Amino acid sequence: SKKMECCKQKLPYESETGVFQSSMAWASVGSNHSSKTALIIPGGPGNAAPTPEDIGGLENLVEYDYQVFIVTRPQNMPKYYTVQDIARDYARMIKTEFGGHVDLIIGTSYGGMICQFLAATFKHIFNHIVLVVAACEVNPPCRSIDLAYANALAQGRPFAAGAAISKEFWPHCKLPILAKLAGGILHVAKTICGPKHHEHFANDVVIEAESEETFDSRPVLPYIKVPVLLIAGEYDYVFPLNLIKETVALIPDCRLRLYMGKGHTDVLKDDHRVVRDIVDFVRGQEIRSVL
Repeated sequence: SKKMECCKQKLPYESETGVFQSSMAWASVGSNHSSKTALIIPGGPGNAAPTPEDIGGLENLVEYDYQVFIVTRPQNMPKYYTVQDIARDYARMIKTEFGGHVDLIIGTSYGGMICQFLAATFKHIFNHIVLVVAACEVNPPCRSIDLAYANALAQGRPFAAGAAISKEFWPHCKLPILAKLAGGILHVAKTICGPKHHEHFANDVVIEAESEETFDSRPVLPYIKVPVLLIAGEYDYVFPLNLIKETVALIPDCRLRLYMGKGHTDVLKDDHRVVRDIVDFVRGQEIRSVL
């Protein structure tokens, strides 16, 4: 594995960060001696270098003998780059950096969009795959929100970015002005306290947002020949229930875990439940393979 720019972090688990030769930045928790590898493909738009803290509650997969990696998209993506193009980048990265195979792939939100193409085209590079708050298409209003968010970030306007994306965080807020204020403040704080963006971030965050416009995985979903776990929220505004149900219907073997009463970010915050559902799914598949 060609890992570069390694540095240690102080966390409950052993951890590292770095950048692969493909320019895809990564962070990991857990031991190099773990028997299994889990790869998290995070949400977007945006490919800022991740920290071990970005793994969040999914770090608890370490307790099940996984070393957990989170890997972002490559830097300096060209104009008109698609989600399917990015899926190929991840497949190449797995071949180069992980010997061509990982045990588990978890795609959250934008990462789950990427995973649909991985499942359809590159089933040999993983044992199990999980989509968390993702579907065959992005809710059209959210595409415009994400593009406004990305453009604001690219222009160095974190408050405007947070205000734009607040509609996705709090879609049913009765006082939108308060939601925008909260979103703006949170993003300013994140900019101040978070890692510095790489030199191509302004380009890449817009490229990712623009790719949502053309994203439609419906044509490839029937070709997925592996079991898929889809974890979704009943009140997700980004990937609403009608799109979730359509996605499940198009994938030949898709198990849906629907979190009632929860929206997009609510599901992502319920990480202990997510880990439990993932572990149960993997164990179920392993039992089926033995039988």
